[in-house]
Amino acid sequence: MPPPHIAKILGEEEWEVPPVEAILNVHDLVAIAERKLVKEGKKQAWDYYSSGACDELTYQENELAFKRIWMRPRVLVDVKTVDLTSKILGATVGAPLFLSACAMCGMGHEDGELAWAESAAGLDIPFMSPNLSSKSRSAIFAAQQASPTGHRMFQIYVNPDRDVVLEQLRACEAAGVTAVCVTVDSAVAGPRERDQRNKIAMLLKQQAQQESAAKGAKARKPGVYANRDPALNWKDVAWFCSNTTIPIVLKGVQCGEDAVLAAKAGVAAILVSNHGGRNMDTARSSIEALPEIISMLTEAGLRSKLEVWLDGGIRRGSDVVKALALGANACGIGKP
Repeated sequence: MPPPHIAKILGEEEWEVPPVEAILNVHDLVAIAERKLVKEGKKQAWDYYSSGACDELTYQENELAFKRIWMRPRVLVDVKTVDLTSKILGATVGAPLFLSACAMCGMGHEDGELAWAESAAGLDIPFMSPNLSSKSRSAIFAAQQASPTGHRMFQIYVNPDRDVVLEQLRACEAAGVTAVCVTVDSAVAGPRERDQRNKIAMLLKQQAQQESAAKGAKARKPGVYANRDPALNWKDVAWFCSNTTIPIVLKGVQCGEDAVLAAKAGVAAILVSNHGGRNMDTARSSIEALPEIISMLTEAGLRSKLEVWLDGGIRRGSDVVKALALGANACGIGKP
């Protein structure tokens, strides 16, 4: 339910997007976004953005789990001057935050990923450009150039044709991408039933247009999931590390054993993530998986070998503080 002051605005018959000063938090934004998209006849887009797998338990739990973690405040600490800057993969950023990859932003707004990239650059935090974008890679990378650090990431779904993957890696190298985030938690399509009911026709069309945009690109199979390799395994991680100088991040690690394997494989970072609860329902929330991952990396003497990031369920600054206190280096914000 939206907060009372937003519920009142949303209940008005002649509804308009409220002024920025009336929007106090992410929950306000979510309520407004739903009302706006539905009013504009884009309920299909809203369902895509806000859906989880099956009964959406993990989708909901990502947020709810943070509410069960309580602070242990200390007092009489000088906080007159607070410095939010942090480091991600050695580069100084404005805060220990980044914008996680979210597919098809253009379904909700014509600026799509360009707005995300420009906003992130303005805050000097990284934006993880999605593989399934509504804008071209070159346009998105260009929009990120305003960032003082030039930090930019690219999220990749691994195509069964490794020549296609190499083409993507070379494009990333040419664009100065600072991290390639290999998605490892989505070998097959998540059973998102709202999408299935909508038949995601618009999404399929946009994906086909985006993938055919690159000049000289090999012919792709149609559809969103046809270009994901279900045979992806740990040997492929070594292949990535040996075929590019860009730091490799594994996006979707959810247990301590896999975190240890990732550290031994030589990746630069792991992103503790369950794909926003959109792929495997009843998987643990990201924040609940984090302590186990930190503990097993520490016990194996590998914690210093890689950075540990987290996304899923971040709604407030206090959520970021909780994740950092439990061992994360940075937090990603997607589409709540």
